[in-house]
Amino acid sequence: MDDILRTKNSQSKTNIFDTVAFEYDAVLPGHISDYYLSKRIKFFAPYLSDNIKILDVGCGTGRIITALSLRNKILVYGCDESMGMLKRIKNEEGISINCCLAEEICFKSNTFDVIISVAVFHHFANEEIALKALSEMVRVAKKGAKVIIWDANSLNPYWFLLFKRVSYDKDVKKILSCRKIVKEAKKLNLESIKILKKGWIPDFAPKRVLCLLRCLEYIFERVPFLKLFSAHNVIIITK
Repeated sequence: MDDILRTKNSQSKTNIFDTVAFEYDAVLPGHISDYYLSKRIKFFAPYLSDNIKILDVGCGTGRIITALSLRNKILVYGCDESMGMLKRIKNEEGISINCCLAEEICFKSNTFDVIISVAVFHHFANEEIALKALSEMVRVAKKGAKVIIWDANSLNPYWFLLFKRVSYDKDVKKILSCRKIVKEAKKLNLESIKILKKGWIPDFAPKRVLCLLRCLEYIFERVPFLKLFSAHNVIIITK
């Protein structure tokens, strides 16, 4: 994809995601990756009406935006700091791709109806960058837009076992807590904030029991105390 826009704030040097781009989508078993992709697309669906503009911050190899681009009358945008990852996006039709930092998003203020960021925040080098990225996502959101952050839940202990086995996650020592993201959102005068707990199917789950695990997941996500330890936090902020 030679027509990817590289903005002045994108990194010129190769980063770790450039080096793992060709294997990134194969890190998790295919049936697990496909399950969570389907789960997320289904979750986003109620927020997607005709002619909206949606931005995926940290879109990586573009699995989510590629799936979203298949929906009619939605304008799909993606940005990521890794040119290597962006070049792996298979379906460029109907998608606008930009190479830029999440903490310096290369779009004008008040541009998008929905802004999403999936499995990105735990990759930021420090809390300051993560909170700056949140501020940028809010900046480019229109009034009344939804900003949705879907990331690792710091209360789920399995994450750090998985991180040790994944080259681009092995240096992650701390996951930004939901509480800090909410606190920063309130500093930005955003009071309409909803937090959901999602995900109970681990990467090692065999395909043959996936149907059973989906049923258990449905239950676990709704049990008051147990759901606190779900794999993912989903934070929905209304600007």
